Amino acid sequence: MNLQPQIDLLTKLGDMGEGIPGLSIDPIIENMVKQSEEIKSYYESIEEEVQENIDRGMEAEKAVEEAKKQKEEIIKKYKENIKSLVQEKIGEIKNQYKIFKDSLKSIPDDVKATIANLASPAVITVPPGVNNPVNIINEAKKAINFLTGTLNIAILAFSEIIKAANVILFQIPQPILDTVNTISTVNNIISTLNSVIP
Repeated sequence: MNLQPQIDLLTKLGDMGEGIPGLSIDPIIENMVKQSEEIKSYYESIEEEVQENIDRGMEAEKAVEEAKKQKEEIIKKYKENIKSLVQEKIGEIKNQYKIFKDSLKSIPDDVKATIANLASPAVITVPPGVNNPVNIINEAKKAINFLTGTLNIAILAFSEIIKAANVILFQIPQPILDTVNTISTVNNIISTLNSVIP
């Protein structure tokens, strides 16, 4: 079964997403190689094999050269094996970051609209000019539910970003991590609005 067409499609979709500094395939693969316990284990066994070959009478230079070739082959295979995973996760991070950013961008306007609706409620036509308290409460609840939904979308997208980044050992830039403060602020606003509305 060939999954490459799906991976290519995911990469194309990821390219439509938002860019994140440092989120590119080659540096991530290099980092994964450096941090791989598997590779370290292979290297240790190769080094032991070098010493065994020297003890058996092989020239040290030849034993080291053989070990170097083995290490290069292992790294090459490892990189080939993880490349599609890294492409997939990069696309996922870009898409989720776009969703996250778009959600956060809409929240301030939604909060302003909610507060404005609470401040200037709809009126009942009979008698003219009398505020309808039930309508005020219903509109406020709708707005809070909408804000909560938007916040949940942002939280879910950010969670997916972190999960995908962890899989490929990608360190998310600090400015992006700092946006969690925005989520916390919005959550506090929603809590405040919920405490005001019966």
